[in-house]
Amino acid sequence: MEKAAFSSLLTLLYFMKGSIFVLIVLVFIGAHTEGFSSKARGEVFIKDTIVNYFDKSGNSVKTKLASSSYQCIVPVGDEANRFFNIVSFYSDTDSIKSFAYSRDSTVGFFGWKYVGESTVYYPNGQLKSLEKFDADGVPMDSSYYYYPTGKLKMLVTHIDTAQNPFTGSRMTKPYHLLYMDSLGNYLLKRGTGFLQLDYSDGTYIEGELKDNEREGKWEVWNMGSRYEEQYLGGVLQSGKTLSQVTSQ
Repeated sequence: MEKAAFSSLLTLLYFMKGSIFVLIVLVFIGAHTEGFSSKARGEVFIKDTIVNYFDKSGNSVKTKLASSSYQCIVPVGDEANRFFNIVSFYSDTDSIKSFAYSRDSTVGFFGWKYVGESTVYYPNGQLKSLEKFDADGVPMDSSYYYYPTGKLKMLVTHIDTAQNPFTGSRMTKPYHLLYMDSLGNYLLKRGTGFLQLDYSDGTYIEGELKDNEREGKWEVWNMGSRYEEQYLGGVLQSGKTLSQVTSQ
């Protein structure tokens, strides 16, 4: 009786040993497969994602350490209906700088051709701008711009003006509804008043609008140079360079 029980115990241990061995093999295979899969996903992610680094002036640099911001271009969707998620971050904090989608993976002569909403943020996390674009990358609806404090700076609507003769897409023109200083005082209402526009490359222009058209003297600061332009009913009449910064 004892021999029979002992024999049964040995048989059970034998089969248990085999099961444990099989289990170990399966775990090993699973871990190896997951590791390979993760590695493959990582290679695809790195291969498909484009990362660009920029200094404070927007010039391209090679490393994150030398950059002020960096941009990730990530493909989204299948090849038949592919978009690219354009996301920028501030290098020192890795906080988000901008977020948008584009049908193209490279910036064109006139900038990115965004689709849907495009948002830009200040380094403190406050929303800087919110803009909308249609399927052809044409600005649409209303665009909102804010000061770093969160106060509204400018409100613009986009009105249809014509149809592009080459693509058939809409052509719109910004109509400046409101422009306010940082204290909330109105400088422009319904297309008439003082307006200052600043851009990420350091360029900014300022002058008077009348019925949403430039009127009188406008000043432009661009790449170290200062210009003065004269407008009448939105049409440029004359222009001259007032000063220019030259490198020694």
